[in-house]
Amino acid sequence: MCNSLATVKDGLAMMEKATCQDGEYPDGAVGGAGFPVEVYNNGDAKENYAELELLFPLHLFKQGDRYQYTVRWSLHQLLSSDVNAMATRDAIEKFLKGK
Repeated sequence: MCNSLATVKDGLAMMEKATCQDGEYPDGAVGGAGFPVEVYNNGDAKENYAELELLFPLHLFKQGDRYQYTVRWSLHQLLSSDVNAMATRDAIEKFLKGK
């Protein structure tokens, strides 16, 4: 799995992982240089939220076409809630790499 992202809050890491798919992704340059990951931060002080999404390449579907894109989510308790601590960063890196 090469498409992955993580978010961390209060010592808990939420991971999303999916397999790489060749093709042209949305929100990017034509010719396959788009982005397989999308991050959005609302930033509104009253309703602050973030969206994290793994994307599938653009595809023109014809009648009867089927595609499957599996995204796996997982939660991981971290030893520290300090996201700047080297041990925390190392743990997140290992989770993202599937170790």
